[in-house]
Amino acid sequence: MRHALLATVLGSASLAFALDGDIGIHDPSTVILSNGKYYTYGTGGNSLVSDDGWTWRRGTALPRRGLAPDVIHVDDRYYVYVAANSGPTKADVNLITNKTLDPSSPDYKWEEGGVVASSNGVEDSNVIDPGVFRDRKIRPGERKARLAGEDAMNRALMAAVLALNGFQSARLAAADAVPTAAQTLSAPTAAALRPRPDGFIRRWLLLEPIPANGLTDSLVQAAVKKEYFPNQFSLVPHDADNVAVNASELVWHSLDTKNYNVNLYHFATSLGKKTSDVLFWAVTVIEAPQEMRDVRLAIGSNAASVWWVNGQEVIGIYGDRQTVIDDGVSKRLVLKKGPNVIRAAIVNGGGATDFCARILDAQDHPWNGFTFNLGLRL
Repeated sequence: MRHALLATVLGSASLAFALDGDIGIHDPSTVILSNGKYYTYGTGGNSLVSDDGWTWRRGTALPRRGLAPDVIHVDDRYYVYVAANSGPTKADVNLITNKTLDPSSPDYKWEEGGVVASSNGVEDSNVIDPGVFRDRKIRPGERKARLAGEDAMNRALMAAVLALNGFQSARLAAADAVPTAAQTLSAPTAAALRPRPDGFIRRWLLLEPIPANGLTDSLVQAAVKKEYFPNQFSLVPHDADNVAVNASELVWHSLDTKNYNVNLYHFATSLGKKTSDVLFWAVTVIEAPQEMRDVRLAIGSNAASVWWVNGQEVIGIYGDRQTVIDDGVSKRLVLKKGPNVIRAAIVNGGGATDFCARILDAQDHPWNGFTFNLGLRL
């Protein structure tokens, strides 16, 4: 593990060359130069900046506030890898990129690159604390980037410290990290679909984003209770259905997620839509084989969200937050035999945005004994 002070990473053995200023940061990344200044990032998205590499001050936080980030400069972009831990052997490493690390630059804009490494609970290890370095075989400007297991050369080699079983590494594609829905989302190809083994709901109908502002409980409640389109709390749409919102025609999209979470940033950017100061509506229908008593809906979202089950409001979480598994958990519910409608409104202020949801049984274990029933037009 990396130590909490930059001095342990950068400091000289001589006290005469000790670092100065505000140097407290947990799990600092590689120190990197951008626009004549030095930057490093730590757990929680915290950052430090220095004009000379010796005297440090607080910098602008990352949009992703996970664990022990690391950074590398490849061609004209900076690639930052951030771990998000959700259990003893469950974690994802997410990629964000920027043309510059200087917030005062007009080119300063973070873009999501998606999940690039993960551990899913099957392994006896956990993918956290990424460390990134350039493969010696890579020539600047080379574009033949591929994921692990493919023959073409890779742009960068990312090594992930695995908490329970030593050290392992994985080759990653660092180039051309432009978000597309295909990275994590795809149109359904069959009517039948089971949830993930860990219970996460994989199929959703998503409405293109609606402008909305504010993440406090009162502002979010006001935003989601405003009537944007008829029957918005009872409608179960079909793929490609249209609704009129503020004189604009918005489309519902039926999508399956490859991950435990639904990446709304990928969804919106693939359509050329805004991802900041927006509201997303999401609907799914799960088919229960029998009545299920004393279950709970468990969710996480980035940022605020409100949730309904069969028309009853059951969860609300607020503020500028990251998606954490089971961050919001409802009171005990009854799922009826047959179709049950789960509806969500997710409000994002800026940066990355996603959500996840699953059902916990009466013993608070993830339940995956349902199928999806969205009346797909395949």
